Amino acid sequence: MTGLTIFNRPPVSRRNDFVDFYNMIDDFFGDSSLSRTARAEAFKMDLKENDDNYTIEAELPGIAKENIKISFDEGTLYIGVEQEASKDEEKGNYIYRERTCSSMARSVHLRDIDIDKIDAKLEEGILTIIVPKLELVEKKKQIEVK
Repeated sequence: MTGLTIFNRPPVSRRNDFVDFYNMIDDFFGDSSLSRTARAEAFKMDLKENDDNYTIEAELPGIAKENIKISFDEGTLYIGVEQEASKDEEKGNYIYRERTCSSMARSVHLRDIDIDKIDAKLEEGILTIIVPKLELVEKKKQIEVK
């Protein structure tokens, strides 16, 4: 299973005529098979924080819910997908194939959540996970001096 991490580019404080280093690297490696493979194996995901929960939406078009595994372990929510092409399709006269087996995984670090009430549903290719927050008990107290 391939784990992918999103790398955020740091903001550019000053612009000049010099080509942005990150764009130069992307352009150089843009046509490599490694770059295409990494893009093909990633799924897009949004994370939104609300007052009482976190909402995670992941784009998983064509993925059956039986092929999605979600788990929570020590502050990290894992979303994994394993999809295999059917054996009948492998007998065809393909010239080029991109839709064979795929394995994808993403993880999100969350704190102070109620793991017993996590809910997930898959509708029209969008996986929605609702992660309720725990009600935090105030751990401050004013001590009276006697």
